[in-house]
Amino acid sequence: MSSQPTRIQLAGEFTISAGGHAVPQLELGSRKGRSLFKLLVVNRGHIVSTERIIEALWADGRPAHVDENVAALVSRLRNVLGKDHIQGGKGGYVFRPSAGCRVDLDDAEVLVADARHHMGHGYDAAATTAAGAALAILDRGDLLEEEPYSDWAAGARIAARCIPRAAKRAPPAHSEAGPPSSRSPRSRVARA
Repeated sequence: MSSQPTRIQLAGEFTISAGGHAVPQLELGSRKGRSLFKLLVVNRGHIVSTERIIEALWADGRPAHVDENVAALVSRLRNVLGKDHIQGGKGGYVFRPSAGCRVDLDDAEVLVADARHHMGHGYDAAATTAAGAALAILDRGDLLEEEPYSDWAAGARIAARCIPRAAKRAPPAHSEAGPPSSRSPRSRVARA
């Protein structure tokens, strides 16, 4: 087993990589299976009710045995991703990322928080580096570009658009690193 985490990319085209290799989307099952996984990842950490899943996947009408259909889709996802990441049962399901399974938007949010921290302590170059890394993740495109008409992704799209705005608030990089107090008096004057 690879020590590299599974990575889920929501910005731009939805992709999953495990051990540094792309996971073919067909491994997640049918289009409905992939849509279910995207729905769970967009709502990661929060239970998505079975009723909401049914509305998202079968907007045009409920099939017979819909609960069994949802359970079968979840079973397939658990076989691919592991049982630890998708939890729940008949009432609803939750996707839980971990150190071994990362989501790109979460990584971008951490980088923005790092940029803010560095900026608050006067480490402009480190703040710019962290902000740049966050923007590189987010520059891949809008959240789930292949799902432009999915109402269930609308709220997450709005939240994802706030991340780059926060990252762009980082200051431009300067040639000297470290807090202002550690820089020479000449460089502090030059910045003033």
